[in-house]
Amino acid sequence: MLKKSTEVYTTHTLPLECDIYATNTVSDDAPAVLFFHAGGLVNWNRQCIPPWLVQVCYRQAWILMSPSYRLLPQSRGPELLQDATAAYDFARTWGRTKSMPRDVILCGASGGFFLVALILNHGLPPPLAVLSIAGINTFTHPFFNSSTLLVQEPIHNEMVARALDGPVVTGTKKAGFVGIFHPDKLTAIGFKNVNYVYPPDIEESTEATQRGLLYEYFIYKNQFLNIVGNLDRGYDWAKEPEHSSKLKDWPVIIAIHGDADRGVPLDVSEQMRACLGQDKVVIFIAKGQDHLFELDRFIEDFGPEMDTVRSAVAYLVDIVTTKKRSASCHLSDQNAEAEVE
Repeated sequence: MLKKSTEVYTTHTLPLECDIYATNTVSDDAPAVLFFHAGGLVNWNRQCIPPWLVQVCYRQAWILMSPSYRLLPQSRGPELLQDATAAYDFARTWGRTKSMPRDVILCGASGGFFLVALILNHGLPPPLAVLSIAGINTFTHPFFNSSTLLVQEPIHNEMVARALDGPVVTGTKKAGFVGIFHPDKLTAIGFKNVNYVYPPDIEESTEATQRGLLYEYFIYKNQFLNIVGNLDRGYDWAKEPEHSSKLKDWPVIIAIHGDADRGVPLDVSEQMRACLGQDKVVIFIAKGQDHLFELDRFIEDFGPEMDTVRSAVAYLVDIVTTKKRSASCHLSDQNAEAEVE
């Protein structure tokens, strides 16, 4: 049965917590899936996890970890990198030592994938695999720098003033939000619990309501690059011959994206693929689907859009299985050589 626990993984201005979903029988060498939640880096929280992802981890006997991180604009690029690095280190050493770290599958939804991109771009130990769910892999894409208006009317400063001037936060979401995962959404054997009842809806605070507008506000004002700074390196470097070694070692990124995504257009993933190459970015496209179409879906749900998710998951599992098998064979060879000596 799936169990949830919560630990403080670091303290940066305020204690940052990580929710851990695992069974009592998880193996010592089980990989951890480090999932950075959606919300455009300005909203939502670590409880916002798609049920299908939890199910995949449960069925594959992977450990799922969902950390909080400090949100924009009170934190900026360096703080995001600091939190991402600490969360990655926590996942790698959870129940292990630094000399024998745990394998980690990096995953991020929407804005959360930007923290994955920071990890990949800043020389940290490579992950076992990478999964993007409609992820923002860079803010250098024209979509974020063209005064794009995602709402009917322009958002003025006074409409988000409380959120802009507020304290450092890790985000909240009202209990009745469909995107919040609770273990009771699953049965004891990991299937959809059809009897689950959502908690009653509650009214959000003014600041929380205003935070819900910050993503659209920063896009309209072309502010994201100003906030994250020069830590966002984009992917044009991959086209330069002097970076061929870095590109060769770059992990394969599996991306799930709807081709009708208005919040993070499909071209954001496609541009990354154009830079890194088709062998490094594999996109599974859900026809006619908008942003985070799978937010509240279960892995057994019907529909062509969930067929897309299942295909991406199968590809991910194959990569993980192949790499784990290869590592095991390599270790066996080393042990055999040591015995001979």
